[in-house]
Amino acid sequence: MSRLKRTIVVLAVSGLLHTSIAYGEPIQHEHNAGEHGWHSHIYELGLSTGFVRMEPEGEYAMGTHLHFIRRFQGEGIRRFLGLGIGFEAIFADHMHYNVMGTIAIYPYKNLSIGISPGMLIVEHHDECEMCYSTHVEVAYGFEVGQFHVGPVVGYAKSGDDEHYMIGIHLGKAF
Repeated sequence: MSRLKRTIVVLAVSGLLHTSIAYGEPIQHEHNAGEHGWHSHIYELGLSTGFVRMEPEGEYAMGTHLHFIRRFQGEGIRRFLGLGIGFEAIFADHMHYNVMGTIAIYPYKNLSIGISPGMLIVEHHDECEMCYSTHVEVAYGFEVGQFHVGPVVGYAKSGDDEHYMIGIHLGKAF
């Protein structure tokens, strides 16, 4: 599949996911005392889409990151943490996929930090290379109805490869 076709597919799928999340049936939730918005929910489904700078190739590409997080409930430090899974795809000349576990930290209001160890899979012609990777993502979500939307920046490191992403994050808490 050519790079242009892959970019079109990613944009189409991202658009469909954004639309289905944005226009889905709202869910009513009870909020804990003293909390509001998406912080009082247990689960989050999030999608980040943006431009990626890949090093050492010096290449730019489109990328998307999907994650599902379960926030811990309770008192103390637990209320600032969550665990989940994630998947990232970078649509470059050599496709990059990253499957990862995620530790989410919610230090302040709508700010989230995700630290995700995982397995990077890179397609080189007809072969795949696999190696350990660490992905860090920082997002800030402005509450828009039942969703949070805002900027996201990410960084991933794996062996000699690394990439940076800047884009938009859309999340739905439930």
